[in-house]
Amino acid sequence: FPQELVDNIIDHLHGDIIMLRACALTSRHWLPTARYHIFHRISIWTDIDLARFLHLLHTAPHTAPYISILSLGECPDTWAQHLLLLQQLLPNVNELIVNNLDFFDTCDEMLDFFYNHFPWIKSLQLFGSFVGNAKDFVDLLHAKPNLESILLRTSISTNSLTPQLRSRAGVHYPNSRRSPQIFHSLSTSI
Repeated sequence: FPQELVDNIIDHLHGDIIMLRACALTSRHWLPTARYHIFHRISIWTDIDLARFLHLLHTAPHTAPYISILSLGECPDTWAQHLLLLQQLLPNVNELIVNNLDFFDTCDEMLDFFYNHFPWIKSLQLFGSFVGNAKDFVDLLHAKPNLESILLRTSISTNSLTPQLRSRAGVHYPNSRRSPQIFHSLSTSI
């Protein structure tokens, strides 16, 4: 089969990790396309995830060029030095996804990471993250000169809202046991 046809077939398997692994083991000609789909997006949520991923990068550095999307969980301050290392090891990351980070309540090293590293990213997504004021947000955008799109999304539990604010938000679940969520989002292309 022509390689273009094989690549097209493997591209259709993009969401099936088991099949992609099988393809990667089948032929060395299939390996680059399978690796692209296996490694293009990496999510790090826990200390264990971070340790495993750093170990992978040190034992198999050839996987780093395939990573284009980096998704980070709550990013405790203890991750600061490791994230600085990731920036050096992942030159092809063009999309950064950050979850639940309070830019006000974090260490200086972590702020340095977000403001001064990964300057080449084209897409930034902040989920449940808090940037204190407009100036801090503009500074963050200014630090990313290649940014083409940004997505901001926060989730506020209605348990934290007063009855008056719930009413104004149009949230009425008097008999519900679950607390509904109000989502605020902004998505734009720059």
